[in-house]
Amino acid sequence: MDDGEETAKTSVGLILLLWVAGLCAAAQFGKISVFFPFFQQAYPEAGPELGFLVSLIGVVGILLGGVAGPFVSAIGLGRAVVGGLTVGGALSLFQALELPLPVLLASRVVEGLSHLAIVVAAPALILRFAAPRHQANAMVLWSTFFGVAFALLAYLGTPVVQALGTEGLFVAHGVSCLAVAGALAPFVLKPGPVRGALVGDWTARGLLRRHLEIYRSPSEAAPAFGWFFYTINFVALLTVLPLFLPEAQRPIVGTLAPLVSIGFSLVIVALLLRVLSSVKVILVGFAASLLGVFTIASLEGVGALAAPIAMIALYAAFGLLQGASFAAIPELNKSSGSVTNATGALAQTGNLGNTIGPPLLLYAAAQFGLSGVVAVSALCFVLGAAAHLWLARRRMTAA
Repeated sequence: MDDGEETAKTSVGLILLLWVAGLCAAAQFGKISVFFPFFQQAYPEAGPELGFLVSLIGVVGILLGGVAGPFVSAIGLGRAVVGGLTVGGALSLFQALELPLPVLLASRVVEGLSHLAIVVAAPALILRFAAPRHQANAMVLWSTFFGVAFALLAYLGTPVVQALGTEGLFVAHGVSCLAVAGALAPFVLKPGPVRGALVGDWTARGLLRRHLEIYRSPSEAAPAFGWFFYTINFVALLTVLPLFLPEAQRPIVGTLAPLVSIGFSLVIVALLLRVLSSVKVILVGFAASLLGVFTIASLEGVGALAAPIAMIALYAAFGLLQGASFAAIPELNKSSGSVTNATGALAQTGNLGNTIGPPLLLYAAAQFGLSGVVAVSALCFVLGAAAHLWLARRRMTAA
């Protein structure tokens, strides 16, 4: 089955395989960021520019995420996922050749395109293999792909790097991508020419117009707006908050916080979606996050356990935002084109938030301490909730 077809029953195996494709895409980030010190040793003369090894993939998402939806719809969701995995796998194998830094950086730009193809097309394709009653839960599962991939890299990738170096990690990632592409191909590809690829105005003016059309849509833009204010905080707070703890407690928060977030996304969001709409769950998540950061501020310097527990609880609230934001995509958008537009916009704002967040909150921490961090995060949560309420009102008015 490819795009354009509905399913009356849920294909659990294919949904899980597409989720694994998401793990491969997330590992395109993680294979560098999780093991960044090893690359500093491999390129000691690089200096600050080595950071582009991580950020270039995100920059591609920022620039092109908003127009990735129409593109993957044009070439076909199945082709986009299999093609993205194939190109990504081949690039990982190429990167294992101990490349000069400029060549490695150039390969990361192309890898950013393959990453974008996967993360935009795979969730839309998951909806093709999920019966309507299971679509929200399928998207909640998809929402965990980034956190799970980073956890697996830290656990399984560390012995690989220690034994075989980063080259061994690149080979393992490349083989994994190609294996998943091969497993998916018989089920998501169908013969025939690419239909409608690159039809339309793909000039700079045309691309700008496509962005404006997506972000003017109260249905397509809603998940992306909320996601932006969430992603400003997720990685940034995981970096900044432990700085206000005793050194011995920092690894506990760094390890448990993302795991709690994944657990709440999978379990609690699935339960809440039985009685609440995804947007209402998002609003609960923003309210709980706001309460969480204010609680952390009130506990500064209090007790050995209170502050770490409050920080981990904040990430439980983040789990609500994580799962419900992806569940909102099929709830608010019924056509395949709208789903891919919404997914592309979410990828774009997510990359933007992840890029802005760490330097913004580190600056707030350096200038104003914990109170500055809390103020910036609280403002983000209020703005995220306000954006969803405003867009919900627009949808009601249009209806």
